[in-house]
Amino acid sequence: MSESKENPNLPASERLKEVALLLKQADKLVKEGDLATALDLIVKARSYDSRHLYALAYEERVRTLLNAKQKEDQGKTASSETTTQETPTEHKITPALQHLSNLAIIEAQHSATVAAQQEKAIELHKKEEEEKTKQEELRRNAIDTKIGTFLTRASSYIERKEYNRALDEIARAYLLDPVNDKIHELEERIRKSLEENKRTEEEDRVKKQEEDKIKREEVLKTKTVILQKEKEEKQKREEEERKFAQQEKVRQYLQHVSELFQAGKLDEALSELAFVIVIDPLNEEVLKLEHQILETQERQQQTQLELYQKQLEERQKKREAILATIKKHIENADLLAKQHKFTEALRTITRATVLDPINDDLQQCESRILAMQEEHIQQEEERKRELHDQIRRQQEEELLRIERADRDRVLQGESNESLARKQADKEKIGKYLERAREYLAEHHFEVALGEVALAFIINPFDDDIRKVEQEILVARMNKRSRMIPQAGSRSICWNRNGFAGKNSTAKRSTKWQRHSSLIR
Repeated sequence: MSESKENPNLPASERLKEVALLLKQADKLVKEGDLATALDLIVKARSYDSRHLYALAYEERVRTLLNAKQKEDQGKTASSETTTQETPTEHKITPALQHLSNLAIIEAQHSATVAAQQEKAIELHKKEEEEKTKQEELRRNAIDTKIGTFLTRASSYIERKEYNRALDEIARAYLLDPVNDKIHELEERIRKSLEENKRTEEEDRVKKQEEDKIKREEVLKTKTVILQKEKEEKQKREEEERKFAQQEKVRQYLQHVSELFQAGKLDEALSELAFVIVIDPLNEEVLKLEHQILETQERQQQTQLELYQKQLEERQKKREAILATIKKHIENADLLAKQHKFTEALRTITRATVLDPINDDLQQCESRILAMQEEHIQQEEERKRELHDQIRRQQEEELLRIERADRDRVLQGESNESLARKQADKEKIGKYLERAREYLAEHHFEVALGEVALAFIINPFDDDIRKVEQEILVARMNKRSRMIPQAGSRSICWNRNGFAGKNSTAKRSTKWQRHSSLIR
């Protein structure tokens, strides 16, 4: 501890370790009953870490015990002459105070561990940056060497007039350093040489094309005469072959159509006969065969028409029987619906739907029954709702009567002693809130919230406490909103070291509320 005073530039982890040692010594002194010395050690620990909220709460509890003990000692001073002096013994402390002491020590130890880890991370980051700088320098030298190799190779390609390969080497060099002046100069030289080479090649190509064109025209004239004679002979030969093929095809089709006609496949026969008509529409054998097929087809259609009319009459009789059955089902369903037997009525309609799913009378009857069922359900629900409202009103009136009676008893039983206690609590709350406003003015938001938490323990329902808490939260939010542009440089969140990270205050406030019952 003396070392930290002599050397204030110690790392944060060492200072936080001393906080944990001071709190352990204070805990031992509290158990021995030396509250004054313990309080000094706690104050010293808080001077090393002013944002240690558990230490703040522990300090307040020890201060309260010390004040109570001093008042008790003053009351016993008058009778101290008649009593024997007792030897110092181990002081008994409440479980809540012991728990708070343990929390403060654990918090300090954890903060020291976190700070040590952060210092180690910073040191590693510094070494990483140095190594990165060294590697970057080596990389730059290697890139320059590689670029020199590419440029040398490109120059050799230029001498051999292999310009495209030279440009490939230049492109590879650009990938390593796009702004290198040597690369730009060599590329410009390559492109100029390439343009001159292209211009020379283009002139040679045009000259050669003219010579080739003259030769092709002479050869073309000779070939054109030969091709014309061959074309005429080919057309004549193809015409003879086409006529022979048509005649053979017509003969084959007529034979196949006759076979289909004899087998009674009239539609297939007419379909294939149409192909023959297109090829040879004036063929008498084709016309005769077509006439025979049409006459046979007409006789078959007449027979099918008579059979269809008989089937239609049978279906009409069946339809009338179905309609009569559906009408009977509809009457039964309407009767059941009037008796409020909606389920049976809908089942009756469903059975009738099997006979004719698209019957309009069935659909209208079903809609009518569903409407009656919905109306009946609404009436039942309305009656139940009225009964529930009546019961609820009676229960509310009874609860209101009991509440009024309880309030009257509380008001009548309030004594002067309770009023005095409330006044004393109000004064304590005022002191805590005054200190909280002082910390708020210094922008120590977490310490200010700690003071508000101490006031909250006394009276959780005080309006001034909520007002000051809201002021602190609003001020902290405004400060954070102004610091948003600098958020990129503060990516480390030190929630347990006193530096506020995301939602750290809300978490600490929840932690205070969770332990408030034990601390009391």
